[in-house]
Amino acid sequence: MAEQEFTVETVHTPAETNEFHLYTMFESILSQLETFSQECDFQEYNTKVNLTLALITEVGELAELLQWRKDESRNKELDMLKRNKICMEIADVAIYTMRLAVVYSVVENVKNSLSRSAEKEEKYAETSAQSEVVI
Repeated sequence: MAEQEFTVETVHTPAETNEFHLYTMFESILSQLETFSQECDFQEYNTKVNLTLALITEVGELAELLQWRKDESRNKELDMLKRNKICMEIADVAIYTMRLAVVYSVVENVKNSLSRSAEKEEKYAETSAQSEVVI
């Protein structure tokens, strides 16, 4: 008689799944940024002041794409080219923010914040599900 194989699947709550995904993505991006920084020999330029100024510059470039528009037309006026530029600026802001987390040695704090964010998402999802009453 052949032995049967049994597999046990781990069931994760939404918060655990989101947390794992956020951690994995965060770690992957940090690793890629570190590799790029080393390959280009940028470490000496990745100072707190330089990264902060670069972050401010990128936030300014993002704001420039959205300024001087009427609120109700902000989304309507954005063509694909402008949307792509906005995506690029948001990515730049994220990259400099992540590099700052490394330079300030607060990566673990950021991970903990991501964990709390995932917990809030799960709690909100449960609250929303409970409040949906079908009559």
